[in-house]
Amino acid sequence: MASKTLSDRHNYQEAGVKGFSFRYLADGSKRFYGYVPGRGRVPLSAPKQREARAEWDELRGKAGNGETIPSRNVKLAPVAEQWWERKSRKLRSSTATEYRSALDLVHLPLLGHRRLSQIDADAIAKLQLGLADRGLNYVDRKRPARPLSRAQVDNYMKPLRGIMGHALRRKLIAVNPFDLLTADDRAEDDSEHFVHEWSDEEIDKVLTQAQARDARPEARQEYGPLVYSAIETGQRLGELTGAEWGDLDLDAGVWSVSRQWTKAGELGPPKTKNGIRRIPLSPEFVRYLKAYKLRSAFSLDGDPVFTTVGRGGSRSGGGARLSHRNVQRRAWEPIRDALELPGKVTFHQLRHAFASRAHSRGVQLQDLSRVMGHSTTSVTERVYVHLYGREKAEERFRQAMAQ
Repeated sequence: MASKTLSDRHNYQEAGVKGFSFRYLADGSKRFYGYVPGRGRVPLSAPKQREARAEWDELRGKAGNGETIPSRNVKLAPVAEQWWERKSRKLRSSTATEYRSALDLVHLPLLGHRRLSQIDADAIAKLQLGLADRGLNYVDRKRPARPLSRAQVDNYMKPLRGIMGHALRRKLIAVNPFDLLTADDRAEDDSEHFVHEWSDEEIDKVLTQAQARDARPEARQEYGPLVYSAIETGQRLGELTGAEWGDLDLDAGVWSVSRQWTKAGELGPPKTKNGIRRIPLSPEFVRYLKAYKLRSAFSLDGDPVFTTVGRGGSRSGGGARLSHRNVQRRAWEPIRDALELPGKVTFHQLRHAFASRAHSRGVQLQDLSRVMGHSTTSVTERVYVHLYGREKAEERFRQAMAQ
């Protein structure tokens, strides 16, 4: 195609009928426009004249019926900031931090410059599958390629879903593209395909490995009590790192949960309202906690139960709460790898171990659900109570069938 002059590229030219026009873009292609009553000249998305004319006719028909015609020029970035300004006031601090991170790491760099009309279901599906396959490397090639689980992808997409819902309410788009997604547009859910079946022997090995790591001459931090507490109480990592000695009544054998230490490094309420609860402790575990408290340099009621250690076992230079990253990288992952457990066995899986073991020992589902902070027993049964000690159960079945 012959090159166009600067005047050609900036002037609108009639495309055969009044109100229907085009102008040349820098690459020589055409962008079509149509005049719509009440909106003025509207850019059309179709690249060819016949399809653009049909699109224009459809818009004029909607305008004639009194329908609002969404703007085609509004970009995501300003709408995202408007949504954030309203939404952030209602979020918990930890959730607000996660949403802001998703905006800054994913949506604004990748989509912020794009018009809302361009962010359709196909664009969102491509983003979701890209994050599942490569993680943040899909947005920033300088980052390592680390695939994300469906749950992680869903968390990243929550702010974008909210932004598009906000745009729909403001009539900036005609439909929320999230409503058009199908099951095939989501990342594969691998959580249902992975169930680690804990046994008493395996849990004992976890505790032994944690104690062995604490006993190393080069160990600078004690993590065994945290791991043991996770197995004995079923608490989430944030609940354990948020606990203070005043929450424990060791005479009565009760651990009260009322707060959590977030990934953002702040104290906040538990994950749900049912997370505020009392956990009864076994006599053996109470004796362990009493001994741990006696040797701890931080044992006042307002001190965290699990802290960084002080110099020489004193209160000097220690007492800070353990971070999520600290526990995962320096404690749990080395323990898991030393025992050659699958990489998908996270610290949170100790909560599964607690639930499965308690249920296998006769704890009623209703009592277990209350101790774990679930709103219904169905959550406990569906998510946490898996086969436990399967080999022993299979042997009992063989013996029964052999009679």
